[in-house]
Amino acid sequence: MPHNQQYFNTMLNSKSPAQFTDSQRSQQARGKSYASKAAGEPYEARAKREQAAQILESVELLVWHSNARNESVAQTRQHFQNVMLGLPDPKPVYSKGKELQR
Repeated sequence: MPHNQQYFNTMLNSKSPAQFTDSQRSQQARGKSYASKAAGEPYEARAKREQAAQILESVELLVWHSNARNESVAQTRQHFQNVMLGLPDPKPVYSKGKELQR
């Protein structure tokens, strides 16, 4: 079935107009797959995840970031793994009568 015929059968004969998100429109304009609602990822989120992956690949960068964050290397590695996986930052843990523990 030609692409145009498929379009006519799905879009023009449907009972409700298609609702596309901005990211789906962007994906469609660039010739990418836009079928699922989660097809696009904002540029900032992707860039943040790629930077986290680069930091995890380099021991030197990991040590530098752990020093800057005033954390152990293991805590910093866990933080950047969470960023790379797209997980939210955990809530800070407070101990009774003590300052913030990182």
